[in-house]
Amino acid sequence: PRYGKKWRLQPAKMFLIDLEQGRIVDDEELKNQFAFAKPYRQWIENVRVRLTLWYLAAMVVVLAMYASVVYVFVRRNASETLNQRLRGDFQWASAMVEQTPEGGITWYEDINEEESFWLQVWSPDGQLLYQNSEAIRSTLEGSRQLALSGNEDVAVLDHPVAPVRVLTQRGTIGATPVIIQVGREIGRLGRIGAG
Repeated sequence: PRYGKKWRLQPAKMFLIDLEQGRIVDDEELKNQFAFAKPYRQWIENVRVRLTLWYLAAMVVVLAMYASVVYVFVRRNASETLNQRLRGDFQWASAMVEQTPEGGITWYEDINEEESFWLQVWSPDGQLLYQNSEAIRSTLEGSRQLALSGNEDVAVLDHPVAPVRVLTQRGTIGATPVIIQVGREIGRLGRIGAG
């Protein structure tokens, strides 16, 4: 049979001679037949959705790991900074608390309210020998038990306003053995490092 079409085949074009049907199948019909033979568009959309979900999951995991590392780093540094400040307060308080001629304990000079920290001095048998104005205003439940426990480290005691970090250490004032406690309220950043 004769086929009645004449043209030049162009790049990226194709045709099919169907001998059974006796016709020429042109480029557009061939491409449509193959393009719609399977649900390629749906497959691509499904793969795109899956890839997007995997990407989001991977990003969430990476961000969670990053946030955890930052949290641990900030917590450790905040805790260490607060502990160093308490140790500095303790050194200063140890130097500024003195024994009176009558045998009592007193503060060497008035403390500036902006610089105030919580301070208590106990005898080894648990008698309160001295407390500054901050300790009088902010009594801490458990401070006596902490002083008598022999734990010479930083502890966190509850207070209705905010937790307080308390450093307890043994020392001497004059020739009298004492237990000195200094404390500071934990601020927002300090709450992170409170553990």
